[in-house]
Amino acid sequence: MKGAMGKLMMNPSQLLTSIPPPPNELRNIFGGLLSGQNDPKEVVEMIKSRERAQQCTTYLRRAFPSIYHVMITKRDVHMASMLREHCSDGKVVAVVGMAHVEGIEREWEELDAKNK
Repeated sequence: MKGAMGKLMMNPSQLLTSIPPPPNELRNIFGGLLSGQNDPKEVVEMIKSRERAQQCTTYLRRAFPSIYHVMITKRDVHMASMLREHCSDGKVVAVVGMAHVEGIEREWEELDAKNK
């Protein structure tokens, strides 16, 4: 079996060894959360930067591509197209989750290129 279904059919030890390790920065942040060393509110603040959000989404894309596609890519495409459709006459201000900023910008630029 391929993709997420294939991973689900593995035994737990196979599944854990097939997932690539996260970058050290993320391992320290989330490892501290899981061990109780980091307060959840502090962890939220630690990942509230564009750089850290990119690290999280890059890791999610690498480790769990099917989940990334559904949770990030599909939403980025939808949000960019809806923003373009409903707000095409000028500047747009939108409040979105940090994990979606890069993808929405990329989709917006692709929509611009298609419309030229």
